[in-house]
Amino acid sequence: MLESHKQAPLTADPNVHWGSRFMLARQTRGWSIDNVAIQLKIKPEQVMAIESEDIAAICPDALFVKAYLRNYAALLGLSEQSLTDIVIASEMSKPYLHSVNHLGETFKPQPARASLSRFWRWVVGLSLVTVAIWQLLINTQAMSLLSGSIS
Repeated sequence: MLESHKQAPLTADPNVHWGSRFMLARQTRGWSIDNVAIQLKIKPEQVMAIESEDIAAICPDALFVKAYLRNYAALLGLSEQSLTDIVIASEMSKPYLHSVNHLGETFKPQPARASLSRFWRWVVGLSLVTVAIWQLLINTQAMSLLSGSIS
C-alpha cells in the first residue's frame, strides 16, 4: 500500500510544468500509474491526464478536478496549496482559442454570454405569455360583466 510522504515544497523551476511535477514525484517514489490510480480510487487515464496537464480529460466536472489534484498532491507529499496556485496560474495564463469566421476575422468565443442571452429569452417569452393570459382573463371578466348588466 502506498503512503504519502511529508509535504515538500514544489520545485521553484518555472520551466517544469505542473503535470511534470506530479510525474517526477511519482517516479521518484517508484510508483506506477496503476498503483497511484488504485490508491486515489480514480482511473489510470485520469492520473495520466493529470500528468499530461489535460484538464478536460481529468474529469468533466470542474469541481472534482481541484479535489483530484489536491488528493494526488497529498499522496505524493507535495504542498497542496502551492500546487493549486501553480495550476490555476498556469491555466489562467493560457490564451483563448481563437476562431476565424468566413471573413477572416478573429474572435474569441463567449459561451457565458450565449447562455445568458438564452436565459433572458426565456424570461421575456414567459413574461409575454403571462401578460397575454392576464389580458385574456381581464377581457373575459369584462365581457361577463357587460353581458350581465345588459340583461
